[in-house]
Amino acid sequence: DDFEALLFLGVRTSENREDGAGDEILGTEFEQGAALAKLSYDIDASSSVTFAYQRNQIPERDVNYNVFDPSVDSAFGRVDRDISDATAYLEYGYNPAGNPLLDLTARLQFKREEVALDPVVNPFGTDLLEADHLTETTSLVIENTAVFGANELLTGIEIGRRERSALTDAGINDTSAPGGTDDYIALFLQNEIAVSDRFTLTPSLRYEMQELTSDNNPDLPDGTEFEDSSWTGGISANYEITETFAVFGTIAHNENLPILDNLTNDNIAFTEQADTIEIGASYDGFDVFTRDDTLAAKLTIYQTDISDGRTYSAGMGRFESEIALEGIELEASYVHPQFYLDLSAAANRGKVSELSDGTEVDDFFEQSTA
Repeated sequence: DDFEALLFLGVRTSENREDGAGDEILGTEFEQGAALAKLSYDIDASSSVTFAYQRNQIPERDVNYNVFDPSVDSAFGRVDRDISDATAYLEYGYNPAGNPLLDLTARLQFKREEVALDPVVNPFGTDLLEADHLTETTSLVIENTAVFGANELLTGIEIGRRERSALTDAGINDTSAPGGTDDYIALFLQNEIAVSDRFTLTPSLRYEMQELTSDNNPDLPDGTEFEDSSWTGGISANYEITETFAVFGTIAHNENLPILDNLTNDNIAFTEQADTIEIGASYDGFDVFTRDDTLAAKLTIYQTDISDGRTYSAGMGRFESEIALEGIELEASYVHPQFYLDLSAAANRGKVSELSDGTEVDDFFEQSTA
C-alpha cells in the first residue's frame, strides 16, 4: 500500500521530417531508445519520497552536421553523432492533513546531456565536427502550495549550476561552442484566484539571476564572468460559460537570458524577449456517448512577438531579431472505461521584420511549421 514502481523500456523510430512547404528534410530520421524507472514510497500519511531515472539515446550515422539547414551542411561536412541524455532526481513531499497552508515538495535533480561527434566528411578541417558536447545540470527546487480563502498560492525557489564543454581532440573547447559554468537562482510565484464560482484569475511572476563563467576557452581567459537577470510573468483568465464550456485568455512576457554559447561574442549583451497573447475555448463533458466516459477538447489561438532575437542566423553574422509568430493548437482526449484516445494538432507561421544590424525586412520565418 505504501510503495509504487513504474518501469518503462521502449524504442521509437521516425522518418525524415517535412518543412512547411512539404519538402523532405534529409538526415532527420532517427531511432530512439528510452528507459525509465520511477519508485515512490509513502513514509507516513503526510510525507513521501520519490526517486526517478530516465535515459534517452539516439545514434546517427553519416548525417549532416546541422539538422536545421541541411542544404548548407551538405557542403560543410557530415558526421557520426551519438546523442544521449539522462536525468535522475530525488523528491521529498510533505502535505500534512488539516493544514491547507502546507503542501511542500523539494526536488534535487541531475541531468547529463551529451553529443559525441566523429567527422565522416570534413572538407574544411574544422574542429567543430569533432567536438564532443557535454552539459551537466544540477538543481534544487523547493516549492509550496498554500490554500487560503479564494487563493491557491504557489511559491518557490530554484538554485542550479549548468556546466558545459565542447572538447576537441586538442583538449580545449571549440571556439564556436565555448564552455564554462552557468550559476543561477530564481524566485517564482503563481496565485490561482477564484474570483467567483465560474471566473478564475491566475497571475504569475518569476525573477532569475545568472552568472556565466568562462572555462577552457582559447579566446577568453578562465574566470571571465558575465552577470544578468530577468523578470518574466503573465496573467491568465478562465471563465466557465456552462459546466462543460469555458473560454480563457493569457497575456505573458518572457525573457531568455544569454547562454554560454554567447560568452565569446557580442550576443552576450542581448536578452531575447517575447510577448504573447492567447485566447481559446475548452470543452469538458461527462457521459457523452456512453456511461462513465469523458470527452475533453481545447482550441487555442496565439500571437507572439519576439524582440532582440539572437537564436536564428540570417547570415553574414546577423540574426533575425524581430519576429512575429501566430499559431493555432488543438488538443482533445476521449476516455472510455475500456480505452482512451488522444489527439493533438498545431500549426504556426511567422514573419521577420528586422535583423540584428537594424536592417528592415519582410521575410517569411523559415523555422515555422506552415
